[in-house]
Amino acid sequence: MKSVAKPPVREKPRAAGPAIASDRVARRIPAAEILDGGDVRLAPGGPVELVNISETGALVESRHRTAVGAAVALCIGGDQPRRLPARVVRSQVCAINTDSTMKYQLGLAFDKPTTIATIAELSAESAESNESVESNEDEPANPAVPPPPQPVEPVNEW
Repeated sequence: MKSVAKPPVREKPRAAGPAIASDRVARRIPAAEILDGGDVRLAPGGPVELVNISETGALVESRHRTAVGAAVALCIGGDQPRRLPARVVRSQVCAINTDSTMKYQLGLAFDKPTTIATIAELSAESAESNESVESNEDEPANPAVPPPPQPVEPVNEW
């Protein structure tokens, strides 16, 4: 009688769901701790709200749906934003607004790990650019530039 080899025992796959803190590679830093209201954009994708960031990735909320696997760049800063190349690793609806638009939560994995110091520099540059814009608002508007034309109210002739 021939002996039959038993197949190797496989571990049960972990249930899908939020990552367990012990599974994480890098510590997440809430956006409020690192950004002072600076511009954060996704290229392509437009403006996003930064939820948290780490050395290996970021979590953002966007009004635009982005496919998992898409190559993007997280742009932090004002006039000359710093670009962090990344890939979308998670995309899910996180809110449905009263006007039927959706808000998406995107998990980004950076192509190259960055440091917390670099992220802090990005936020400082972003805050400085915002302060310079706010200080320019105190200056009077250029009188040589006429104001934009006001829309004319249509008249119903029926």
